Amino acid sequence: MKNKFREYYKLSDDRLKELFEDCLFVLDTNVLLDCVRMRPDLAEKVMKILENIGDRVKLPSHVTFEYHKHASEEVAKNLQKLRNYKKSLDGNMQFQCFVPQEYSLSILIPVSYLVLSKASMTLD
Repeated sequence: MKNKFREYYKLSDDRLKELFEDCLFVLDTNVLLDCVRMRPDLAEKVMKILENIGDRVKLPSHVTFEYHKHASEEVAKNLQKLRNYKKSLDGNMQFQCFVPQEYSLSILIPVSYLVLSKASMTLD
């Protein structure tokens, strides 16, 4: 029964390692778009991982087409979320929020990167 329904059984660590060392990684468009959606430092880590296994990463042409078609939309969505977040800070706390440029395309901003201006107050 285990052979017939393998997807329901956990693989051993050795088997996972064996599969990982020999497999191909065929990426979906969302893997690439998630790099646009996440914080730049996390996207950089994902890209380094992909570079390390680069000879085994495959991008179907349709994935690259969809990425180019939707990436600017994702950036626009993130910027709108930032504007809405800034608006909520302005409305609720009467602070103006400045986001460092390297984080301006990311919605997941650590609180430590927000600089609030009111009486030279900063949040560290």
